[in-house]
Amino acid sequence: SRDGARVVFSGLTTAGYSDLFLLDFATQQLTRLTEDRFLDEDPVFSPDGRSIVFASDRSRFGPGGARNLVRMDVDTRAMHFLTWGNWRDRSPRYSSDGRIAFASDRSGSSDLYLIDEKGSGYRLTELTGGAFDPAWLPDGRSIVFAGFQNSRFRIYRQSVPERGSAIALDAHAAAADPVGTSATAWTWTELTGEGIRAEARPYSTWDKMSIDF
Repeated sequence: SRDGARVVFSGLTTAGYSDLFLLDFATQQLTRLTEDRFLDEDPVFSPDGRSIVFASDRSRFGPGGARNLVRMDVDTRAMHFLTWGNWRDRSPRYSSDGRIAFASDRSGSSDLYLIDEKGSGYRLTELTGGAFDPAWLPDGRSIVFAGFQNSRFRIYRQSVPERGSAIALDAHAAAADPVGTSATAWTWTELTGEGIRAEARPYSTWDKMSIDF
């Protein structure tokens, strides 16, 4: 959080699921914020510390590898989509005035976008090789990010434009998502039914022998 009192992070559970956790430095209390089969990653506090935005596959597009941005109220754990679609949105970063920069491949390659807390905004970059991992500078008017151009990665600095190609959350479609922000996740077919069964086969062993690789 901006006051340095808490940190939110993504961690793997003993079952191998990626959930969000909140650590209070003063009390040393660790609180689990999500507990389901969804992949939750890249969490970041809002400037006032009351909500968290993170990337997750908790939508009907999740089985195909899609990620969307989700906003969670820290106290109530209520969640709603900030982005929703069959693409990969990652690395959300809040500015001091509540704007959110993030990377997305919705245009075909990874570029940076800017939205408000209602999911409306615009595109920031158009790099041929892609732009990744945005970070706000203290002035709130510029960002730095990693970009791939001319067969190499570079660090770029860019002033945030006042406008660009508009994007907006389809709130009606997001609200109607059959998966949405429920705790009931879609499942991998490989982990159900015949997909997890193995046929037992006899085998033989040879003592005092080894194989050189």
